[in-house]
Amino acid sequence: MKKGVKKRRISPIVLVAVIIGAVLIIAAVFGVISIIRYNQENNFYDGSLLAISEGCKKVGVNPTSADCSNPSSCTITLKRIGTNKVEIAGVILILKNNTDNSGLIHVPGNIEPSSSKTVTVNTNLTLVNKVESNAYQIDSDGYTNICYYTGTFDF
Repeated sequence: MKKGVKKRRISPIVLVAVIIGAVLIIAAVFGVISIIRYNQENNFYDGSLLAISEGCKKVGVNPTSADCSNPSSCTITLKRIGTNKVEIAGVILILKNNTDNSGLIHVPGNIEPSSSKTVTVNTNLTLVNKVESNAYQIDSDGYTNICYYTGTFDF
């Protein structure tokens, strides 16, 4: 044995801590992968991490015209777009002007695919110049599922 040369070893405590840390990281990665696969298989989201019900895929409602000349109401024509023929529960509208918005306005009722519907909604918003719309469905538990597509109409 040579004098002056000492071999250094890793402390058993440090070695155990490193192994435990590596195992925890591997378990976390597998856990996240398992959750994503489970959600994809059960259609809880479409891969973009947005919760979209199966019926809301390929469903949209576009506002195609709007008349807000009456200070207390707006008449809006909505057109159903998309290839999914599932029934929707209604449409959520948001009326906007340059500085404010109306909040959510629920317009219940289905619009058949490729059909239009004209609705009149009450509003306290003046100088309305934009309408946004989202179709929605109500699931078996009574929860509202808002469809991903947002239609807009500027006037």
